[in-house]
Amino acid sequence: MNKYKFFVTISLVFLALFALSNLAIWKLYTEKLIGKGYCERVGGLSRIGYVFDVMECRASFVDLPQKHWELEDFPGGQVDVITLGDSFANGGVKGRNPYFQDYIASRHNLKVLNLNPQLFSIYRGEVSNFLALSAVLLNSGWLEKYKPKYFLIECVERNCIDDFARNINFLKTASFEEIEKFNKINRNDNFGEDRFINNGNFKFLLYNLLYHFDDNAFYSLVYVRKLNQSLFSGPNGNKFLFYHIDIERTRKATDQAIKKLNDNFNTLAEKMAEKNIKLIFMPAVDKFNLYYDNILKNRYAPSVFFEKLRKLPKKYYFVDTKEILLKEIKKGEKDIYYQDDTHWSWKGSQAIINHLKFE
Repeated sequence: MNKYKFFVTISLVFLALFALSNLAIWKLYTEKLIGKGYCERVGGLSRIGYVFDVMECRASFVDLPQKHWELEDFPGGQVDVITLGDSFANGGVKGRNPYFQDYIASRHNLKVLNLNPQLFSIYRGEVSNFLALSAVLLNSGWLEKYKPKYFLIECVERNCIDDFARNINFLKTASFEEIEKFNKINRNDNFGEDRFINNGNFKFLLYNLLYHFDDNAFYSLVYVRKLNQSLFSGPNGNKFLFYHIDIERTRKATDQAIKKLNDNFNTLAEKMAEKNIKLIFMPAVDKFNLYYDNILKNRYAPSVFFEKLRKLPKKYYFVDTKEILLKEIKKGEKDIYYQDDTHWSWKGSQAIINHLKFE
């Protein structure tokens, strides 16, 4: 009986300590990183990598005089610019002025309409990338409803080769009925834990121990390095986080792949020119690529995506986000990208759009 009581007592003490330690870690750290409803947005790199000391709790707000339209809310009529892209184009970063389209509207006094690709039910199969979807919208006559002067495609650098350096069916079309079978988009982040006992507490402890021995804690999708100067405004301004895919996909930017991508954009540009639409391609430079020269003891291969693409003849307007933002970095400008995220900040959007010319 005494042995039984001892076992029960030890078990209860263990369970109590386990619960209390989880509650302490949760309240001090992980609730702020992954707690459901704690913030409108915590940067994805901090959240995925459990890096607490650079996280920023951001709420979205717009302080620009003009805003863009989302297709779901557009009252109709003619627009100047239509945009299509990934999370960079769809306010994924949150925070101040999360849509670069609002800078286009305000800086250039243009009417801007954004097409979220996830809205379109046809965004699958043969039209599962922005080039193919754009061709369908053009071939069907659907774009002519809006009479845009410019059509801007944005895509993060790390996805450009896989999406655009392949065979595209530029002749595919669809009926208006097929195109306008829209999906409902949930614009709220669904991530988050609401229980204080969860595996995030364990990951927080494990990753923050292993980051002392390895750039990505051996298991994490997030790499942590140091910069040669403080390029972020927080107390750990030289701490640098980036996504694992940024370095894993640099090798894909071969001469052949870059040429295929460029040829595809030239083909779409020619087709759009027939409808008096100017095509703009704006690849969003990977965070790792932009800050590459500032990483201390950098042993990773550099990206050559922009360097190769710059050299090729183009029939479209190429927005060299690396060149534009690198000038800001070299001036010592801080927070061009968010320290805890893969996206550029409002400063990045503003710098890029200030360089765009709509003539």
